[in-house]
Amino acid sequence: MIANKIIREASFVKLLITISLSTIFINSCNNDLNNSDISFSTKTEYIPVNSSSIANIDSNMYKEIAPYKSHLDSSMTVQIGYTDSEIFKQQPNGLLNNLSADMLMEEAKLATKNTNHTPDFCLLNYGGLRYSLPNGKITLADVYQMMPFDNELVILKLSGEKVDSIFKYIAFTGGQPIAGCTIEVAKNKYRNAKINGKDFDKSKSYFVLTSDYLASGGDKMNFLQNPLASFDTGLLLRDAMINYIKKESSKGRKIIASNEKRIKLLR
Repeated sequence: MIANKIIREASFVKLLITISLSTIFINSCNNDLNNSDISFSTKTEYIPVNSSSIANIDSNMYKEIAPYKSHLDSSMTVQIGYTDSEIFKQQPNGLLNNLSADMLMEEAKLATKNTNHTPDFCLLNYGGLRYSLPNGKITLADVYQMMPFDNELVILKLSGEKVDSIFKYIAFTGGQPIAGCTIEVAKNKYRNAKINGKDFDKSKSYFVLTSDYLASGGDKMNFLQNPLASFDTGLLLRDAMINYIKKESSKGRKIIASNEKRIKLLR
């Protein structure tokens, strides 16, 4: 099911690159290529990738992968939770923005409750949320589509100056998923930032929950690099979300996203 869906949704991919080597001279003594004797040309052709372009399926190969595909499809359609309405992302604030950050904060706090680096707030990237959670049942496939990356949760100890850069980034980019903090934004500049209800103090350091991708400077968040300290949680973002949803479901609870306006736009 998922493989078929991916194929259908990939119909917009229209790139085929054919590289033809026109002349290669090989030194017969040592079989090395003399770079000065190599020339090549490139030809680019655009073709649609759809059902007609993959009509000639290798029947033997299909028989080999069919059992695995069937097992994967059945596993991914297992219901793990339920919600009364679609949960989607939006800037500057969105239900999926809040839910994603809240789920990860709760799971990370549980994982670090006996440590000295429990996160103060969470920062994710808007572009990392790829799909809405549907109205009704939530399956494993839904979470995999929403969060398709194998990124790990990390906790960074950051100086107040770096946290200041986080808030500047959030304001300039129109909003990012956050939990545990709020800011006001006017003309792409932030003010009145609060962390856990208290005024942000630039002279203090804070523990920030994020992904290893962002911690390495991904999505132009270079300010997250070179923290005062870094702690691995051993949790993948997607697995933490799945754990949260399953636990809520086991308690008979529906998944409800907060509609809190954590980024308040001022006129």
